[in-house]
Amino acid sequence: METVCLGKDGIIEGAAAGTIVIDLTSGNPPQTAQISARLAEKGIHMIDAGVSGGVAGAEVATLGIMVGGDEKVYEQCLPILRAIGQNIYHMGKIGAGHMTKALNNFLSAANYLAASEALTVASKCGLDPTKFVGAVNASSGMSFATMRRIPNFVLKAISADPQWIFTVMLPIPPRAQSCRRSVASAPRP
Repeated sequence: METVCLGKDGIIEGAAAGTIVIDLTSGNPPQTAQISARLAEKGIHMIDAGVSGGVAGAEVATLGIMVGGDEKVYEQCLPILRAIGQNIYHMGKIGAGHMTKALNNFLSAANYLAASEALTVASKCGLDPTKFVGAVNASSGMSFATMRRIPNFVLKAISADPQWIFTVMLPIPPRAQSCRRSVASAPRP
């Protein structure tokens, strides 16, 4: 985002004052605020809008969208955001959308890892993995991980590469750490 917005031939060099940038990445909240501040010097507005729901959700306009930025700019962008999502939340100032997305990813990863660990223990105890997941999904341990991720990915991939989950989940903790540092250094209201 930094290169696209602030780099040579970037948005900051060519966009007219009043232009609105909608950042749909899973950006770093402090960096998002810095980019927004630089764009604002040229009269360019920005909102951060982390999304959840994947390509499939975007194609059927069911994404969850977590937005940070000026409320008036957010209101102007709602028709665009509604084209890709139904559950749209204005979370606060610039960076708040990315912070919410990062924390959502952290919770998702923690749940996914816990569900995977439970599945591992169940398998080592001789329980059938598919039946175990079915029983969990009919009980209080049910989650998005056990409803979608485990059946669609883990049960299919586990025999091919038991370590695959680590390539998916390892990038999440560093972003969570960056968010934690920004919160720890932020002034309290």
